[in-house]
Amino acid sequence: MEYTKILPKLFPFENLDHETVMSIGVDMRCRVADFDRGSVIISPDSDDRILGFVLKGECTAEIRHSGGEITTLNTLLPYDCFGILSVFSSDEEFPTTVVAAKKSKILIIDADSFTETVKKYPSVGINVIGFLSKKICFLNRRIATFSGRSVEEKLSHALLRRYSDTGSTVPFSGTKMASMLGVGRASLYRSLELLEKEGLITKTQKTIEIIDPEGLERKFK
Repeated sequence: MEYTKILPKLFPFENLDHETVMSIGVDMRCRVADFDRGSVIISPDSDDRILGFVLKGECTAEIRHSGGEITTLNTLLPYDCFGILSVFSSDEEFPTTVVAAKKSKILIIDADSFTETVKKYPSVGINVIGFLSKKICFLNRRIATFSGRSVEEKLSHALLRRYSDTGSTVPFSGTKMASMLGVGRASLYRSLELLEKEGLITKTQKTIEIIDPEGLERKFK
């Protein structure tokens, strides 16, 4: 595969000149692999440390608890990545499980090879620092969501976060949202009904329309 056509679309290699991208494509150890829906791409039991990029399809990053429960942390779409934190960590175990939610094509980069690339090309390192800074902000928002004292507070915070990303119309899946918040579906729907009765949102089967973002913000202040 011609990696030089893929790399400029991925955050570590954005805004690099063509010659640099060509050199990286030759030097870096990487491969493309296909995964069927439901296949585990990487987990805490995996032996290899990798950096992965979704090229086609859709994946989910999950925490699988000992009791069998699953908490979905994030949905990964084309050109999203996973494994970047573990590349620069001394921990040997990958902390999450990444699963192909749909049939997916993944670019897999050897972690040690990527580290050498960062050392050789400082502009790649600068891109990584920028990405990790955004990642920290994202994780801080997630912590605020999970630390809410009630389902209603967690839901209000999550909706406001999506509001800042997508605007007033937020895509809705009861199963995915309940998993993201770590709550039961019944509790989620009760909280949605309360927010709707207060005139803060309106809900259809597949979307939530945020009517009063300031009112949602008052829910967790």
